[in-house]
Amino acid sequence: MVKKTILIADDDKPIRSMMKRVFGIYLSDYNKEYFSNGTQLDKRLKEKPKGIAAVLTDDDMPGIRGLEIIKKYCNNPDYKGIPFFLFYGGRDCEIGEQALKNGAKGYFRKPIGLSILTDKLKEHIENRK
Repeated sequence: MVKKTILIADDDKPIRSMMKRVFGIYLSDYNKEYFSNGTQLDKRLKEKPKGIAAVLTDDDMPGIRGLEIIKKYCNNPDYKGIPFFLFYGGRDCEIGEQALKNGAKGYFRKPIGLSILTDKLKEHIENRK
């Protein structure tokens, strides 16, 4: 059986490194691909939606912002059923609500415990099966 892939984008290298360690242990049933900006994530999403289990994106990144990724792909029929999640820092509470209105399955404000994030990802991925 081919493993599905979780796509993860964050421009903060220490956060990506921490996610790699934690997700490597707790999401070992999935391949993971990491991106340092929204443009790289956008390029990967354009390649092929098949096999993507979930997309987790930071909002404030170089290139395309995470909220723009969500707007672009969540309502595209080719990506139907792929759960998208946004995480962000700062005080603007409306960003998360905008993500939900644009089709995201959830949002998380930084800092967030990776165990909570991992549990939510698993929950949404498992509910798709």
